[in-house]
Amino acid sequence: MAAGDVKVSNTKVKAFDCNLFDGADDVIEIPHTPYELGTNLTNGFTISAWILARTAGEGNVGRIFDKSSGINGDTGFAFQISAGVGGVLKFRMGAGGTSRYGSAIGVFNYWFNALVTVSAAQLCTFYVNGVLNGSANQDLVGTIAGITTANNATIGCHNTGVGAFDGGIRDVKMWNKVLSADEITQEAFSGGYVARENLIHYFKLGGDYTDYGFVGVAATNTGSVVACMDGPLTTAVKAQRVASTDSWLLYRGRGGQIGSINIEQA
Repeated sequence: MAAGDVKVSNTKVKAFDCNLFDGADDVIEIPHTPYELGTNLTNGFTISAWILARTAGEGNVGRIFDKSSGINGDTGFAFQISAGVGGVLKFRMGAGGTSRYGSAIGVFNYWFNALVTVSAAQLCTFYVNGVLNGSANQDLVGTIAGITTANNATIGCHNTGVGAFDGGIRDVKMWNKVLSADEITQEAFSGGYVARENLIHYFKLGGDYTDYGFVGVAATNTGSVVACMDGPLTTAVKAQRVASTDSWLLYRGRGGQIGSINIEQA
């Protein structure tokens, strides 16, 4: 350590119950329901999940939540983490649709809330821990009306066994509306937004495959294991003594934000 530096360590959150996916073929399957189809999503929809990705997954396209007939989101949609510096959120919808991306998240192996909204005009927007990630209102080209597949929705892998997620997933939700800014913040920081009248699915996971949304179907797990995983809440970047009685800490937060904290010594 250089003169004046202060020794610091990463701050940890409490470990979270989740299902751990191996990045090969683990999957949780959700019985098909017409509430996932375009005819019932005319006002847009929102998908949210807490994830801890160890890598970008199999083929750099680890599925978070998938409802499609093909690996490119054909006649459905696919929400996933993709290749990039510390991973990038990706969404694709419909045959002939266009993949849209958020910004690089910055680091693997930490818990964060991944959320995407899709408006009635097929415009998608990504959020990480309640903060806009990348550009807002990206046109998916593929339409909500094009969500017609009767394939089962899946968590952690495409239903053909490709695009496997590598890491932990919990609290997967889907609403048949676009959440407001306040609701997105609540989902990330205040115990979660669970208004049941618009909540199609809510799977807590961590071994609990009950659907707490209004559809109420039970999911089936194949391969993923129940786990309790922790990850850093903040990453210490640098600490420096300012005077003999105080110091400051430069840190990187869960959403990649850089901040500083003044630490006064008694």
